[in-house]
Amino acid sequence: MSDDDLRDDDVADDGMDGGAEGYSEAHEAALAEAQAERLTRQAYLHGVDRQLFRFLFANCCFFAAALVSWEAAAPGGSNSADMVSGLDTVRGALLLAFSVYGFWTCFLNIFHGQMKVWPFLLSALVAAEVAIGGIKDGIGRWDDVAAWLSTLKSKTAYDDLIHRLGAISPGAWLCAIGAFLVFWVLLAGLMSGRSSSKASGGGGRRRR
Repeated sequence: MSDDDLRDDDVADDGMDGGAEGYSEAHEAALAEAQAERLTRQAYLHGVDRQLFRFLFANCCFFAAALVSWEAAAPGGSNSADMVSGLDTVRGALLLAFSVYGFWTCFLNIFHGQMKVWPFLLSALVAAEVAIGGIKDGIGRWDDVAAWLSTLKSKTAYDDLIHRLGAISPGAWLCAIGAFLVFWVLLAGLMSGRSSSKASGGGGRRRR
C-alpha cells in the first residue's frame, strides 16, 4: 500500500471521528434542551397547579349549577312540579355555555402551560348575580322554615341549621361556591404579583 493510500485512510478516519463527535455533541445538546424544557414545565405546574385545578373545580360547579334547580324545596322536602332549573333561564344557558368552553380552556391551560382566565371570570360574574339573588330569596323564606319547624314534636339546633341552609336553592349554592373560588384565586394572584413586584423593586433600590 502506498503512502498516499495510507494518508487517505487517516483522513477518512479523522472525518468519521469528527462526524461522530459532532453527532454526540448535537445529541447531548438536544437532551439538555429537552431536560431544561421539562424542568421549566415542572416548575410552572408546581407553581400554578393549585390555581388551575381550583378553576377546574369552580367550572364544574358552574356546569352543575346550570343543570340543577334554582328553586329550593318547600320546608319538609316537598318539591313543586314546575320548579325552575338553570336551563329555563338566559343566565343558566349562558352559564352552561361559558362552563363548556371553560373545560376546553382548562385542558389548554394544564397541558400547554398557559393561564387564560376570562371564561372563568365571565362565569363567575353570572354566577355571583345568581347566587346573590338565590341567597336573598332563601333568607327571605326562613320565617316559613321556622313556622314549619315549630310544628315538629322534637327538633334540634342541627335541624334548624340544615333546614335554613336548605331554603337556599342548590343552584345558588353551586354558583356561590364557584364564584368564590374564582374571585379568591384571582385576588390571591394579584396580591402575590404585587408582593413580588414590591420585593424586586426594594431589592433594586438596595443595590443602588
